[in-house]
Amino acid sequence: MNTPALRINIIALALALSVPALVHAQQAAADTGTSPAPQDPSAKTYYAAQVGDTTRHLLQLQADGTQAGKHLPMLGDEASASYRRYLKSFEHPIPEYYQTTVGKNSNNGR
Repeated sequence: MNTPALRINIIALALALSVPALVHAQQAAADTGTSPAPQDPSAKTYYAAQVGDTTRHLLQLQADGTQAGKHLPMLGDEASASYRRYLKSFEHPIPEYYQTTVGKNSNNGR
């Protein structure tokens, strides 16, 4: 299981679920003509998220590395097989141009 990815997905889900509820509560209070209860001045103010805010936030978390999980080494047979594949990749030169091209076909790649 990829713990950092799971943590980011949970944060994104929490943000996605909380913002619409806050916006709805503000709109409901405006529609009924009542004002929301006074808040503590030290309390955080939440704003409706704009398109892309969550993505930018998650990318910033990834770039900062502040929410990174612990290093998980690959052990045993998987590590050996992976290293053999890596070494084998140097046996053939990378061609400057490939000899074939991808053709267009009406079967959606089938």
